[in-house]
Amino acid sequence: MEGMSLMARMPSIEQRLEMWSIWKDRESRGSLGYPRQSSFCHERVDGGHAEVQIQIYGHEEGITDQAVAALKLSHPKLHLAIWLHYIGSPLRLTVIGVAKACCVTPDTIYRWFGDADRAIAQWLQVRDDQKNNFERSKESVHFRQAVITCLRA
Repeated sequence: MEGMSLMARMPSIEQRLEMWSIWKDRESRGSLGYPRQSSFCHERVDGGHAEVQIQIYGHEEGITDQAVAALKLSHPKLHLAIWLHYIGSPLRLTVIGVAKACCVTPDTIYRWFGDADRAIAQWLQVRDDQKNNFERSKESVHFRQAVITCLRA
């Protein structure tokens, strides 16, 4: 498809959104996004194969949820496309389904997905930068306090 080659997705963000989708599905079923059973409950003791289930722990998915929520204010069309494709109600929509729901072409949806990936990546980077700056300032305060303590001694 022509639109896909023009606006490539970011694989790391696309994977994050897939994991977020599973987490949101579990959340909608009343499990707060966390697995209903311990992974030990999925093991078979008779030598057979148990059903494979992806473990979702929620920390990264919760952060992704915040990033997607931030899109709602800054880029409502991108948020809608992401929501319809990854969460849907009651079913997730294909790219063509999202395009029909938004009254645009599939190429536009592919472009929106690429734009959403970049917006989410930027949001995550700003979050990490703020966290790192906070940690550095905290370390700086501790260092200054240690220096003052040494000078008073």
